[in-house]
Amino acid sequence: MSLFSEILQVATPIAAALIQSNSASKAASAANKATQQQIAAAGDTTDKVLDFQKQQAAEATTLFKEARDRGLSVLDAGSLAALDRLGVGADRAQQIYRDVLDLSSQGITSLRQIGASRPEDLTPGQQLVLDDTLKDTQAALDRSALRGAGRAQVAVMDDIAKRYRASAYDTNQARIDDANRRLASQGFGALDKIAAQESALGGDTSNIINQTATNKANLERGFGTDSGAVARDTANVGTTAIQRGGTSVLDSLGDIGTNNSGKATTQGNAVASGLGSSLAVLDRIFSDDDTKARASRFAGG
Repeated sequence: MSLFSEILQVATPIAAALIQSNSASKAASAANKATQQQIAAAGDTTDKVLDFQKQQAAEATTLFKEARDRGLSVLDAGSLAALDRLGVGADRAQQIYRDVLDLSSQGITSLRQIGASRPEDLTPGQQLVLDDTLKDTQAALDRSALRGAGRAQVAVMDDIAKRYRASAYDTNQARIDDANRRLASQGFGALDKIAAQESALGGDTSNIINQTATNKANLERGFGTDSGAVARDTANVGTTAIQRGGTSVLDSLGDIGTNNSGKATTQGNAVASGLGSSLAVLDRIFSDDDTKARASRFAGG
């Protein structure tokens, strides 16, 4: 065998190992590039999930706001309608009571005049009766034994007048008291009803306003709860998407490390094996005396 053939025998395993190493490096580079593409795709998917969830959350929040606004409008409209009807009813009731007062105004005026009169003042009818009584008494005295007895007749006439006035006083006082009672029961009764109506109107108005405020507060509270739930769900979905994306990236990076480590080991083993084989061949070649002599002649020329 020629020296060139033997050297070729040495170089062939080394070349094969280097070719294998180069192929493995190219394969690792391609794997790294594919993994990087997977990582980028995972990131894009995570971003798309987050964007979609944000869009859905925004749409849900908008729907909640629209529903809340409609509810508030309905409450305001209902409250105003109730207050309007309540006011109309109160006005009608008050007008009826005022009509009653107007219809009884003449009687009330008369009762007021009677109630304001003095009991010692005789009415025209009482005065007429007193005058007739005194006249009849005077005529009777003129026909009696007291005819011509001026003092006695005057005493009798004064006594009759005093007794009549005392009786009239009691009658007038009773009439005044009755007039005042009737005035209070009629006039002030209507006014009391108007006052009671005003009080009821105030209470009903307050209840409507308070109930409307309570309903609005409940509506706002519900809106806050629903909005919070949407935000929480959005955050949970985002966290899950990020976690899954991160896990995918870590898995891809782990695959890169494992593949590169295995390929590096394979490359190193291949080169080491090639070098070992080549060194063994060289050792065998140069340990042979005939080979040494040919190498000496080849070197010398």
